[in-house]
Amino acid sequence: MDLVKHIERALRSECGVPGNSHLLAAVSGGADSVALLLLLSELSPIYPLKISCVHVNHGIRGEDAAEDCRFVGALCRRLQVPCHTLTADVPRYAREHHMGEEEAGRKIRYAFFEETAREIHADFIVLAHHAEDQAETVLMHLLRGADIAGICGMQMRRDRLLRPLLQVSPGDLREYLRAKGQPWREDATNQDTRYKRNLVRKVLLPQMEEAFPGAGRALCHVGEAASRDERYFAEVLREPMESAVALYRGAAIPARFLKVPEAVAGRMLAALIRQAGIPSQSRERMQQMLQALRDGGRNRQQLEGGLFTLTPYAAAFTREVQGIDIPLGEGTDTPFGRFSFAEGSGDGIGAQRIPEGQIPGLRVTTLRKGDRMIPFGSTTPRSCDKLLENAGLPRAVRERIPVLRDADGEVLWLCGFRPSERLRSEGPGMCLFFSEGQKLFTLARHQGGQNG
Repeated sequence: MDLVKHIERALRSECGVPGNSHLLAAVSGGADSVALLLLLSELSPIYPLKISCVHVNHGIRGEDAAEDCRFVGALCRRLQVPCHTLTADVPRYAREHHMGEEEAGRKIRYAFFEETAREIHADFIVLAHHAEDQAETVLMHLLRGADIAGICGMQMRRDRLLRPLLQVSPGDLREYLRAKGQPWREDATNQDTRYKRNLVRKVLLPQMEEAFPGAGRALCHVGEAASRDERYFAEVLREPMESAVALYRGAAIPARFLKVPEAVAGRMLAALIRQAGIPSQSRERMQQMLQALRDGGRNRQQLEGGLFTLTPYAAAFTREVQGIDIPLGEGTDTPFGRFSFAEGSGDGIGAQRIPEGQIPGLRVTTLRKGDRMIPFGSTTPRSCDKLLENAGLPRAVRERIPVLRDADGEVLWLCGFRPSERLRSEGPGMCLFFSEGQKLFTLARHQGGQNG
């Protein structure tokens, strides 16, 4: 295999990396990452690419780890590649955060990769995961009981993380290094089967290969098949997720989108959980939410790090609510969406005309206890909370609706729903546009099409 041509094809076709990109290569000093750095350096004049290196000493192996750092630094100087290093105390971090050293090391490592990429303005972070790593990942996810999405394995590109060697065997990488006369470092902890990945790599996979030759390739094929299916489901979910409403510290979706097969509904719930910023939930909790969808009606479940609320009109995931108060300027981005002034006419949903005299001091906040207003077209003050409840919104969502107030704190507009009668004016003014107004209006519509 011509590895230089292979990595060029992977970067161009699979990863979509344009020429003149700045790549930050993560290099431990082991064979895989050293081969990655050499391949990128060999490719860079042809592509062209700018290459930098990042290395982390985990503080576990003492002088051996320090020698790894010196080795990587010397290699980078020879290749004329800038090198950025971090010495961490992974055992201490693991103790303080009550996690295993594997998880702690990964957390510290990736955080430093991202921090370095931002500081040096790198476009992508490149990792040296190869085909055997992919097989290990799929097997570990299977053994943990992951669903189809969980066994997709690693992708060649995920956001700005690149893994262009995923279809290359570790044997091919070592053969490339030997042909170049390039040594590498061996990490003794890679032999320690107390670490789960080492147990899979050194014990389980070799035994599987012995019993079923080609088992590693088969696992990679399973991951590829799962990825293919997930790409299909991503297309199926495109329309409903575009209709999902990004609430303040939450996310919601009209219930009509939940009347789908369970395979789609489960993925939709998982996507909403991510959008709401809530941690991934256990398989048992996901099953309970799917059961609630099957049963219909109303349901409320406390989740790890949040709340699930289901009504006949909407499903919502929310985190703990915090009051918010944001002064509005000519154009203001808020956790609710963007507010901006322009010429135009309002509809009370996504845009509302504001009389000139009421523009100074405008603020957008969350709903407050006791808020009242006279709805546009009415003469009687009403509870804002009741107006939103009548629109079919569960309390968890009502608490996160943006409220436009004047300089004195009086409610002028339940954004996306109804304005106050105080905004009726024939005089000069400007139109305030709210980017998420139509989504909120759609979320609140009853099945009969009426807005509370």
